[in-house]
Order: sequence, then structure tokens, then C-alpha cells
Amino acid sequence: INGEPADVVVGKPNMTGGSPTTCNQSSLFRPSGVVIYDGKLIVSERTNRRVVIFSSVPASNGALPDIVLGQENFTTCTNNGATDTSLPEPRGVFVNSAGKLFVTDTTNKRIMIWESIPTHNNQPANVVIGQPDFFSTLSDVSASTFGSLRQIYATDSRLFVGDNGYNRVLIFNAIPTTSGASADVI
Repeated sequence: INGEPADVVVGKPNMTGGSPTTCNQSSLFRPSGVVIYDGKLIVSERTNRRVVIFSSVPASNGALPDIVLGQENFTTCTNNGATDTSLPEPRGVFVNSAGKLFVTDTTNKRIMIWESIPTHNNQPANVVIGQPDFFSTLSDVSASTFGSLRQIYATDSRLFVGDNGYNRVLIFNAIPTTSGASADVI
């Protein structure tokens, strides 16, 4: 019904606590994307520069995530530039039915792809698109580069990218398996 209160809160110890601004395992600071896959809750956090994975959807307030991506641990939230593990500004997060994890990294104008849900902290991505490699930060307009990314959607065979920086949607007719892949449709 309208106005029904939430049952559980994560990122804070209770429903009435203030906004967390610290970098630790119990805080979420400016979460931007949320997805559930195979019973796991996956959340992207813009300001903490990370994605956290809960091994199950929390059933009680203040539950702690089990895995962090984009940082070495839960108490580090620095901008690590462009690497195969860094996520300076993750926003969109999606998992297709094949279990591939897609995360938009707005600062580096790229999408990081993991072939499966990561099982340990700071696990490197397998593929990057929007850049020719994990260490580049190009800013041109082409079928293989992005502007400002927000949301993504993927089926088992196609990837759809909302690129509001260049006012377009890009469609990959196959899930990219190599870094730097170009979109098929713009």
C-alpha cells in the first residue's frame, strides 16, 4: 500500500540513524545502483567508489556486505584511477541471466564486466568497454567510447548502454568478450 514502511535497512544501523559519511563495512554512501541475482544483493556506491556484494538479501537492519569491488578492503575508499580493479564512480549495476556482472564507471567512461559474480575483494574485471584497455581514459565520441554513463541492461546475448553524456543509446549485438569492443547500433 502507499506509504508502507521498509522492513530492513542496510548502510545504516537502523531506520532513523543519520547519513553515514565514513568509509567502512557498515556504511553505504550515495548508493546508485541495486540488483539482486542468485539471492545476492549487489549495490554500487558513487562516493565510496565501490560495489558491495551481500551473499544474501539482508533480513535484518545493519547487515554487512561480504565482498567489496573497486577497493582493497571495506575501510579504503580512494580514487585509484583507471585499473582493472578501480571504480572511481560506479553507478549502474546489472547482472544478466548468465551471471555476468556489468558496472558502469562514470569517471573513467567505461563499463567493467566480470564473467561471473566475484568471490573475493577487489577482484579484477575480465573485460572493459568504452576504453581500449583498463588503463586508458579517452574522451572522444565513437562506437567504442562513452560519455557519461548511468544505466545498462543486458540479456544473455545483447548489451544496451544509456550514454547520457553523448545523448544516445548504444547496442552491442553480442556481449563483449574483449576489451575495447565497439557497439553495433547507436
